[in-house]
Amino acid sequence: MHEVVAAAQRRWPQEAGHGHRAARARAAAAPVLRPQLAAARRIQSLQFRPGAYAGALAVSEEVRDDLVETFGVPAERIAVVPLAVDLAPVARDTRERIREGLAVGRDDPLLLFVGHAFRRKGLPEAIDALAGLPPAAHLVVVGEGRNGERREAAGRAEAAGIAAHVHFVGATEDVAPYYAAADVLVLPTSHDAWGVPVIEAMWAGLPVVTTRAAGSASELERSGAGIVVDSRVAAELRDALAALLGDPARLARMGEDGRRAAARYTARHRAELTLDAYERFAAAGRTRRRPPAAETRRIASFPAALAMNPYQRLLYDHLGAEGFELEPQARFALRWLIAARGRVDVLHFHWPEGLYSLGRGPAWLRPAGSWAKLGLFAVRLGAARALGYRIAWTVHQVYPHGSRGWGRDRLASLVLSRAAHVLLAHDETTRGRAAAALGRRAASRVALVQHGSYVGVYPPGRSRAEVRRRLGLADDTFVFLSFGELRAHKCWRFVIRAYRATTRADTALVVAGLARSEELQQALRTEVGDDPRIRLLLDYVADEEVAELFGAADAAVVARDDGGTSGSLVLPLSLGVPVIAADCPAYRSLTGGEASGWLFRPGDESSLCEALEQAAANTDEARRRGSAALERARRLRWSDAAAQTARLLREAGA
Repeated sequence: MHEVVAAAQRRWPQEAGHGHRAARARAAAAPVLRPQLAAARRIQSLQFRPGAYAGALAVSEEVRDDLVETFGVPAERIAVVPLAVDLAPVARDTRERIREGLAVGRDDPLLLFVGHAFRRKGLPEAIDALAGLPPAAHLVVVGEGRNGERREAAGRAEAAGIAAHVHFVGATEDVAPYYAAADVLVLPTSHDAWGVPVIEAMWAGLPVVTTRAAGSASELERSGAGIVVDSRVAAELRDALAALLGDPARLARMGEDGRRAAARYTARHRAELTLDAYERFAAAGRTRRRPPAAETRRIASFPAALAMNPYQRLLYDHLGAEGFELEPQARFALRWLIAARGRVDVLHFHWPEGLYSLGRGPAWLRPAGSWAKLGLFAVRLGAARALGYRIAWTVHQVYPHGSRGWGRDRLASLVLSRAAHVLLAHDETTRGRAAAALGRRAASRVALVQHGSYVGVYPPGRSRAEVRRRLGLADDTFVFLSFGELRAHKCWRFVIRAYRATTRADTALVVAGLARSEELQQALRTEVGDDPRIRLLLDYVADEEVAELFGAADAAVVARDDGGTSGSLVLPLSLGVPVIAADCPAYRSLTGGEASGWLFRPGDESSLCEALEQAAANTDEARRRGSAALERARRLRWSDAAAQTARLLREAGA
């Protein structure tokens, strides 16, 4: 998908139609006045009707968002696959030769415009901006205008008194020499789903000034390879261009940043992304079934889907294909249970501690308040059973992290396990612990369901070189990454101490994740001490930054040693990064022994230190194990997990 026509029309009054009289009325009338638009909208709506497609390849994040908003396409069924660039190499004297042919001086500022649709891509505004720059500045235009656009642009330049400084070279099969000759690419487009010239310019080491209406503007901002202006008003363009042309050091730095960032937009990289998407869509399609409407059930999740973890979203999206629709805005309260009984069939619990623990109010009141809340929790579970709900509990851990397993947490787990019709676990260790803690009656009902992977879930983000540069890490440094919210069970202190005991100077450790308190942040800084090899990123890592952070690493360290299934372990496998993990049955099973990483003795600091040293000793071996990690992750299909879960829920309902 290069463009969602309905979304482009929706934006037209603010983008391409900005400044036109009655822009909104013209946009509304467009499907009538231009029947091809109405036909295109209808074709796309048919392409994306439920059941008509396996997945979509979007050329930019903007197109992906348009597919979600316009047609309701689930995000996990969209892969962002940007267009590739492939500029031919140019001779060393190309810059001088092109400038000589244009009668442009060696040191004169030369702007470049590339594109055919002159009005939409902003050539008139570029000419107006040029008129406000120093008299030595020139603009070369590569491309052919449509419907008299070239004549109109030439007249505009003549009216501004700069006709001799605007050079129209027409269409060409080889644009690379013009990138080599210019100082800045200017593309004040009103709309481009991607904007190939932006990436081509970056590839050629040419800084760019463009608008936010270019789909590739996000990549330009991430890489720091140019300036993105909010509008294509000539004065704003002129100021941005003047700032760049007046700072040669900044121009050179942006050119280098752009060249590094664009290096991944090759045909090979695009083919790899496309094949990954095909495999993911095909795997989901093998088990995707559309049950009759009469079989559709509604399921409520407690807690609701967590913003910082895609686990629930992925599970329920795939359960939808099995006939279980997620109930929005569910509340575990008596009034809601009574009101929702006519439409909701299943209550699915994941991490129940928030439903029986009081986390607010004075500290002295919380223990008594939590016991009262636990009583309400038990009453509500009893009411749910009496009302005929089917209850499922996915036991991610028997007791909350940090709990000693007695008192309130133990009683809550016993109450929930006895109320549940279905108990699920993602690994044998957790299933065994649930059986031991919850009694023989529960033990026979704990079913094993695999944890799905995160392959293709996170957008690729910035290049490895750019992320490393921003972290102050050299290209040849072996980088370890410890990722995830910084909580006690993640053993972050243990990781830092073991890493500090290593002796290699050509390595680095990045600890990235949310540290919720100033005290915790200070404790981390104290633990790091004066070790210059350690980088702390103590904030929430947004989804668009996850893959790029792992892409900058050579190995991930997952020090949790309690043996339960860890999404923090599945994540690096899904991103093709080898893992250093505790030698527990669940982790050994996920990693295939040491096929996709290195294992250390749980709780043994010297063993972890040795594993870190082994990983850093051979970069090629780390890459090989990273490839094996991705292959293992691809076997963890959410479609399989959803099919298993749906079968168990149906059996409970019967």
